[in-house]
Amino acid sequence: MKRLTTILKAAGKNNTWMRLRSKDGKLEVGVAAPPCIYIRRMDIPFDGDCCVSIKDFVALISRVDKIGKIDIRDERLRISNGNEDIFMSIPLQDKQEFIELPTTGFCILKGPLKEFKAILKKVIPFMKNSDRLFLHQVNITNGNMEGTDGHVLIRYPMNNFEIGKQIKIKKEAFPFILALNDKNKEIEIFELDKFIGFLAGSDEILYVSKSEDMFPDVDKVISNHSGLDVVAEITISKETLKSIIKRMPEGRTMVIKVDKGKVEFTDFLDSFVEKVDCPNKGKIKVGFDPLLLDKAISPFDTDTVTLCMRGVREPATIECDGILAIVMPKTG
Repeated sequence: MKRLTTILKAAGKNNTWMRLRSKDGKLEVGVAAPPCIYIRRMDIPFDGDCCVSIKDFVALISRVDKIGKIDIRDERLRISNGNEDIFMSIPLQDKQEFIELPTTGFCILKGPLKEFKAILKKVIPFMKNSDRLFLHQVNITNGNMEGTDGHVLIRYPMNNFEIGKQIKIKKEAFPFILALNDKNKEIEIFELDKFIGFLAGSDEILYVSKSEDMFPDVDKVISNHSGLDVVAEITISKETLKSIIKRMPEGRTMVIKVDKGKVEFTDFLDSFVEKVDCPNKGKIKVGFDPLLLDKAISPFDTDTVTLCMRGVREPATIECDGILAIVMPKTG
């Protein structure tokens, strides 16, 4: 009940109604909060189809420990917790449209729900000027950390995930994903005609409408061909780089700026700035998880490390080593 209340409160910020309907004799709760549609199937017998106020329904279920029985009688929704009946009027919603959707599609990502939620929590603080993000599989090769040009990029190890293509997710979907029940071990993201679907277990399904528009200059970030030229490159003392990583504020993403022969290490808030005099070429601003960067350079028994930063390549053209790139546009 608590999780359902959390979901409904999140949905109620963008909409006021919800749908209750019968699915194989059980209750299915549907909430539309554009551009998202959330569906939860509950092990409660139900026979009917109606729309009700989210606010009234939340107030109603907060008065019972559990829903023992739910039905429609005399144009009212009746809920019983086993001891007494509690009634609520059912507003007429004849003009409301609830989109019917299939529950299958082309799977584009599958992996641990807990890990996916943890990554979203890290990304959200950096999305003040972005309303959506790309997820894209990349790799680390030859000791060089690959990067991107023109946009902010964050990378996280995703060794337990299967990914089939690029994913574009609207920010409005995040509260729903974070509210998914942790008892579900996996999340599966699949593609439908007009929606991206997030399936956690068999009881919670979230549909998010696709974003048809592209980011500005997105092809410079996610390329459709392989063999890209180096965008920027720096050669730095391994000891110096590890020292910078160690002094980075905990939990922050490291940003590397290369421009006009100058190299600067900072974070997204510019509260930490470290200028380094080292060989470099090109121009880039790219973000890394500092712990991931430290892990990437540690195996190399050399005094210096070259960070070779390129455009993100199409995953079908490379072997993926389990690194998921999260790319956000510069819209602000």
